[in-house]
Amino acid sequence: MKIPPLRVDNSTESFYGNLMVWEQYCHPPNNTFICDYIFLMAYLIKSVKDVDLLVRRRIIVNQGSPDAIVALFNRLCKHIRVEKNRYSDLFMKLNEYNAVRHHGWIAILKLKYFSTPWKGVATIAATILLVLTLIKTICAVISL
Repeated sequence: MKIPPLRVDNSTESFYGNLMVWEQYCHPPNNTFICDYIFLMAYLIKSVKDVDLLVRRRIIVNQGSPDAIVALFNRLCKHIRVEKNRYSDLFMKLNEYNAVRHHGWIAILKLKYFSTPWKGVATIAATILLVLTLIKTICAVISL
């Protein structure tokens, strides 16, 4: 899935707020593309770390503080009437995926310990060293 980029500046809230009001009251519920997109972004943005990730991935072009962006999406989505969102299936699949514990562990492993090639090599070397130390300890205990 590719998310189109969003430029965030001083006029973003009023611009999208007006578009969302217009879309909700002038279009049938099936054609709320802007409301659905803003709702998707609000679903993805829960903290400053989420904003930083989206800025790094060039999904958000930021001209403000990350805290202000989190607050912006919270304010925009406060007044959205959500009956059926075109991303509802995606939300359900993401929640199901995140409910499985080992998916979170794998993500942490990738982000923390294998984010660069050197971190990956160091992690593997430390694991091998730990296993060899454990084997040496077991052999020492057995020989007593």
